[in-house]
Parts: sequence; structure tokens; C-alpha cells
Amino acid sequence: MLATIKSPTVLWSLIALLVIAAYWPGLSGPFVFDDQINIVENPGVAIDDLSLDSLRAAALSNHSGPLGRTLPALSFGLNHYLAGGFDKPLVFKATNLLIHLLNSALLLALLLRLTPRLLASAEPSRESAALALLGCLIWALHPLQLTSVLYVVQRMTSLSALFVLSGLLLFTIGRARLESRSPHAWPLILGGLITGGLLGLSAKENAALTPLFFLVIEFTLFRWPEEARARRALTAFYGLTLALPALLVLGYLLVHPGYLINGYGNRPFSLAERVLTEPRILWFYISELYLPVPSRMGLFHDDLAISHTLTAPWTTLPAILGGLVALLAAARLRRTLPVVSFGVLWFLAGHLLESTLIPLEIAHEHRNYLASLGPLLLLAWSLLQLLKKLSSRAVRGLLLFALTITLGFSTYVRATAWHSEVGLIESLARNHPRSATSQYLFAEALQKRLNDPVAAYSYYQAAAELAPTEAGFWIALLQTPVSHQLRLASPELSTAVATTENHVAELLRDGPITAWTTRALEVAARCMQEQREYCLSLQPAMNHWRDALFSNPGAGQSLKHNLLIRQFNVDLNDNDLDRALHYAKWGQKLFPEELKFNLMEANVLLLQGQLESAEKLLYTLKERAENRGGVTLSNYHALQTGLTKRRAMMARQVDQQPSSSPAQRPD
Repeated sequence: MLATIKSPTVLWSLIALLVIAAYWPGLSGPFVFDDQINIVENPGVAIDDLSLDSLRAAALSNHSGPLGRTLPALSFGLNHYLAGGFDKPLVFKATNLLIHLLNSALLLALLLRLTPRLLASAEPSRESAALALLGCLIWALHPLQLTSVLYVVQRMTSLSALFVLSGLLLFTIGRARLESRSPHAWPLILGGLITGGLLGLSAKENAALTPLFFLVIEFTLFRWPEEARARRALTAFYGLTLALPALLVLGYLLVHPGYLINGYGNRPFSLAERVLTEPRILWFYISELYLPVPSRMGLFHDDLAISHTLTAPWTTLPAILGGLVALLAAARLRRTLPVVSFGVLWFLAGHLLESTLIPLEIAHEHRNYLASLGPLLLLAWSLLQLLKKLSSRAVRGLLLFALTITLGFSTYVRATAWHSEVGLIESLARNHPRSATSQYLFAEALQKRLNDPVAAYSYYQAAAELAPTEAGFWIALLQTPVSHQLRLASPELSTAVATTENHVAELLRDGPITAWTTRALEVAARCMQEQREYCLSLQPAMNHWRDALFSNPGAGQSLKHNLLIRQFNVDLNDNDLDRALHYAKWGQKLFPEELKFNLMEANVLLLQGQLESAEKLLYTLKERAENRGGVTLSNYHALQTGLTKRRAMMARQVDQQPSSSPAQRPD
């Protein structure tokens, strides 16, 4: 049936229409999760003109990876300019969808060149065209690709894939020219490397896998050239693009072993546990690709168990052995069944960076955006083998129709959940009841958006019980209005809450300080600074937590810095000047080069009426403040003004206590 449409462009247009229809419900959805910090709250993205300075600011506004991911950041800025702000997420999401459609077109062009070789055929045929078209359809419409499209920040993944696919297409054309001894082979191959590798790296670091994808195509679909000169050139090419970088990375890690190991300090798993777990995760991805049930998919997969040993859980060893068997089969079948060899090796190559040693989260669906081509092409090939055995054209058409409807409807269902943030979070919590992150996020939505603190408490509690070593979830539980009421309800309940607070202190002292912990502590400190009653009752516990946190070597300096400043402002609001002075002194000890904490001390001295001491301290800071300039200098002048006013007031009220009117506080 697929081969009856002679023009691939016509069928790709139909595929594009199906994809647009499937994603339509989610295009009007809001920014969610990491979109906020990377896009909406990123001042560099909010450009109002197309001047070079604005474009440069947008391109350099992202710090997600070591290379800055400049092209996605620039595209976010252009989206902001076109949309006139962040009130129209549709512009951002439509751009992502357009990139996905372009990727599907590039993939189809690539597959039309690869499938004759995948079928061990010298020339294109109806069957090879059908395989290319079916592979493109399944890949473009598959619901697992959704997070790379509707999650705006994941443009980094899809835009990187755009350049990688372009590079692969150039490489394949050039490699075929090299095989036939046609001209311009090497310019095309090198152009593919530059496009996929260098331009792709400006979008996301996993574009570094471009030469490895070249090698997969080389190993499974091309024969090593007989001409000595061509052999030497290819050997040098793969040596320089693959072997040499691999040796350099390995050498660096041997000399600097802490580069990887230290990254696991704030993860709830070790390097060894991640390496043991990832084979099971790869099989989980394959199960999602072959059984695309929306309820199994999601943004967070912390409900997947960590492998602690080869037998805990018991599926660890079979997963590793199954992967080795698949790898050996791929090596043995590369001549007799190249499509099988290609499918296995492509999938493993696509996961080499994000699913091995690097201390990232255990699982994310967007890691399959390009890697999924391998298993899905195998699925398309298997379906074609089945269709060939069916004599009835009507039955073949019905099966293809059923496949298209299944994939499209699954993607449509997922996209519908993305229509609103609360709807998305609720679906995550419902579909993943064992995911602590999903339960926590739904608790946040219930408390802050739906104003249902009682229901929120139960979900906070579920999150904390699912991840008992994650201090952040316990802190979120304890800073709820319900916890505040429990503290006041009875001695027994108050004791239970105190026990939980002590548990948090132990986690902060001895456990990893994760991103959730950092966020929860900062939210709690901000809540107390805002003088909310249910948070102020946390003050004694917060003091205990802070002491525990500061004794943890894994606690980041930025977190300590922010907590000290927030606590200083809380104590200043409460007129607890001695305690505020304590935190100012503590900050000076931890951050001796930062003048802000000295100015905080001067502020307290001013409020205490110790004008001589405050003036003396300000005098010693003046030269340093002037050299630093900026905000610190403005605070210095504000405190000098406050000092002058206080002197005048005291001169008029010599028989009264020093005024308690607030002085200027540091930013």
C-alpha cells in the first residue's frame, strides 16, 4: 500500500498532517517546569529588538551545558520577539513542532538512501521505499517523542537532532560517492561532520555522537573499500573523529577521576549503581517504544528501582546479559540481516553519552529522540515482513490504518494532558503513583494553584514516604498549614512533627543535597521572610537544619549564601538583632571576599544604636565598596544616609531609646 504512492513527498505531507493533528491539543498549553527557569525567568531571552547586542544576549543566556547551547537559546529569544513576550507559548511550541516535522523530512530522505542497503539490495525498490516511509511514519508519530516537542526547553534535543540528521544525510551521500569513486565524496563527508558535529554541539552536547552514528552506518551498510588510498583515508577519519577523542576523554578521566565521581555527590545513587541500572532502563525504553501506552510514559521515572547489585533487583543481570546477546547478534548479522544489526547498534550508540557514566537522572524519554530510530525501524521491517505474507490487500491496509490510528491516538491523548499545567501534573501523579517527584508536584499544584492544603498534605506525605532519604520532600511537608496545625493540636502530634524535623536534620547532615533539597530550603526561608504564620512556626527547626546543612561537605556555597541572607532578613523583621548579627558574622567567615555581609553587620549596628561602631565599620568598607562598585556601593551610601539620619534623630531625642525604624537592608 505504501509503495503505491510514487512520490515520497506526498506521503511525507500526509505524515506531517497526522503529526500536526496529534499534537494540536498540546500546542496551546503553558510553559512547564524547566521552561520557567530556562526561558520565562531568563532575562537574556526576553529580547525586544533584533540588534546584535540583543541577539548576543539571547544566544549566551543559557548555561545548561558546558558549551552553552547557544542556538536553542537564540531561538527562544527570537520566539519571544515574534510573540511579543511570554504570553503566547503557542509560538514556542509551534516552533518545536516545526523542527520535529523538518526532522521527519530529513529522516525520510536519509532512510530512502539507507533502506536499500538495510534490505541487502543494490538498488532502491518498492520494498525499500515502503520501509523508509513506514519507518518515518512510526518515528514521527510515536508518542514517546512528545516531550521533545511540547516541552519547550527540549528544543535543545530536537534542534541538535536537526543538525545531526543533516550531517548524516551528507555523510551517506558522500560515503556512497566514495564507494562508487565519484567526485566530491570527501567534501560531503566532512560537511556532514561539521554540520552534525559542530553545529549540533551548539544545540546540545550529545551531537558529539555524530561520528559514532557514521561508524554504525559504515559498519552495517558499507563495505571497507578495496583501494588502499580510500582505506587509509577512512582509517584516519575514524581515528581522528572517534578513537582520538575517546582516548583523550579516557585519559582525562584517569588523571581527574573526581570529574565524574564528584558529580554523584548530590545524586541518590552512585556511579556503580547507575551503570548497573542503565541496562534495565534501556530495556524499559524499548518496552515503551513497542508498547506505546500513554499511562506508562511521563516526564519523571523515579518510580524505577535503582540496581544496587547484579541481583537486586533480580532483573539487573538478565538485562545486562540480554544487552550483550543483542550486541553479539548485531555483530554476527551485519551481512545477512543488516537491518537487525543497524537497529541494535544505532540504539546503543544513541544512548552512549546520556545512559552510561555521566551523573544525570536515571531516565528521561527525550534521550530516545534519535536513538529510537533503531528499534522503530526494526518494528517497521517486521511489520513489512508480516504484510508480505498477507494476500489480502484490504487486510494489509487495515493493519496499516490500525497502526497509524494507535500511534496517533496515543500521542493525541498525551498531548491533551499538556493543555494545562495542572492537568499535566495530575496525569503524572495518577499514572505514576510510585513516583515521588510526580506526587510532590501534584501536592504543589493542590496547595498553590487549587488552594486545597488538606489534599496537598496527603500528596506531600506520599512523596516523602516514597523517597524517605530526600530531605526536600519532608521539608515541603513540614511547611504546610496542616503541619502547623498538627504542631498546635496536641503534645503527641507535636512530638511526631518534631521527630520528622529531626529526621530532616539527619538527612541534611549526612545525605546528598539534591536539587529538591536546595529548592525546599530556599522556599521555606522565603516563606518565613514573608512572615507567613504556618512557616514561622518552623523557625526553631530551620535553625537546627541550617546547622546540620553547614556541617555537610556536599552542601553548595550558593545554598549557604542564600540561606544566610534570607535568615538575616527574617531575624531583622522579627527585631532579633543579636541573631541577625550572628548570621552576618557567619557570612563574613564563609564568604570573606563579599562585602554584603559586612554591610549587613553595619545595618544591625545602626539599628542597635551603636553609631560609632557602625560608622567605623562603614569607613573601613568605603574604599573596598568604591572599588567593587554596583549594588554594594549603593548599599553603602544608603547605610551612610541612614547613619546621618539616626544621628540627627538621637540628637533630638537624647533622653529616649534609639529609634527602631528600619535602615536600608542589603539587596
